[in-house]
Amino acid sequence: MNDRACTRAQRRGLLANILAQAVSATSTYALAPLAALVQSDFGLTRAELGLMLSMGAVGSTLIALPGGWLTDLLGVRRVVFAGMLLGGLGFCALSLTGSLPLSLLLLLVAGMGGGVLPAATTKAIMLWFTTRVRGTAMGIKQTGFPLGGALAAGLLPSAALALGGWRPAMVGVGLVAVGAGALYLWLYADHPADASAGLPRPAGLATMRSVLVEPRLLALAMFGLCYACCASTLTGYLSLYLQETLGIGIVLAGVFLMGCQVSGATTRLAFGFISDRYFGGRRAPVLLAVTVAHGVLALGFGWLPAVGPWAQMALVVAFGATASGWSSLYHVFVGETAGRRQAATAIGLCLMAMSGGVVVGPPLFGYIVDVTRSYQLAWATHAVLAVVEVALLLWVNRRSARPSAAVA
Repeated sequence: MNDRACTRAQRRGLLANILAQAVSATSTYALAPLAALVQSDFGLTRAELGLMLSMGAVGSTLIALPGGWLTDLLGVRRVVFAGMLLGGLGFCALSLTGSLPLSLLLLLVAGMGGGVLPAATTKAIMLWFTTRVRGTAMGIKQTGFPLGGALAAGLLPSAALALGGWRPAMVGVGLVAVGAGALYLWLYADHPADASAGLPRPAGLATMRSVLVEPRLLALAMFGLCYACCASTLTGYLSLYLQETLGIGIVLAGVFLMGCQVSGATTRLAFGFISDRYFGGRRAPVLLAVTVAHGVLALGFGWLPAVGPWAQMALVVAFGATASGWSSLYHVFVGETAGRRQAATAIGLCLMAMSGGVVVGPPLFGYIVDVTRSYQLAWATHAVLAVVEVALLLWVNRRSARPSAAVA
């Protein structure tokens, strides 16, 4: 493949994977904006509604590791298309059911369809982009997820009202996913080094086993679990914390939360660019700096009421940048540590660990606040986790520097 054709394939591939990442977000966010309509239609309790809202995430968690393994075995293009098709058909079928158990099953299926996409699209970036620009490309690709979530939140309620209910809106979501899958097949070309291009494939389950016994990848999975605890508690409790400690209304608290989320989305791209441009493609120094900054900010975040309004917003934005902006750079680091042939399997492992952090983090944070009556102590747990994360990063970086740790 000549340079011009390679560049064209890179651009089309990046666009295709932004699209896939946005579709992945629908598996997480499609139902939430329509929750009131779904609850009324099914006559659900709040607990039953919560179960419906969580099933997509459960499906994504269950498929993360096997989906990554399948990507390494079958290739990016096939797995991404299959995931979009499965998710789309799941949402279309959901619109036809009136049974809660069947709805839960279909949401699980749709979540599994979307759940294979993050690892597969990460491998696509690993294959098509060199270390000089890979962090930036990953950051651009990762913007697809918040974009998809924002579109779901902004468009689906209006679509449901215009079309006569949440069911036609779900059909629309499903058809968009299927159409996006077809578009992906047209846009994305398999890299010559991908499994589906005809080169020797990883030795089946041996690939899974080699990932699960690699100490550096297990350490990075633990890093992701700890950091996901922090990110999920910040987004989950920030609004309540601001209302209870600053005495502000829910709307202004929402503005603070929006600033936090925007800063996290922006720094996903910025941190990757910094690692490419100023650190020669080395991810560990930037991740280390972000982690240390997050730990330091955590120690002061519990004292937010003691500073003025502008300082409060600046602190929220900075905290959000360090708590949420790490993920794209982390994915690159995991993929590069694993090597291109098993990158998706490794990403799948770390995505499962991150899901564990999302499950564990918010209840633990809330328990600490309930028991101690102190948000300061609860936010300080971020600093404790940051110490663990720094230790894990330093250990992984030291082992990766050894000649025996080099991967293809």
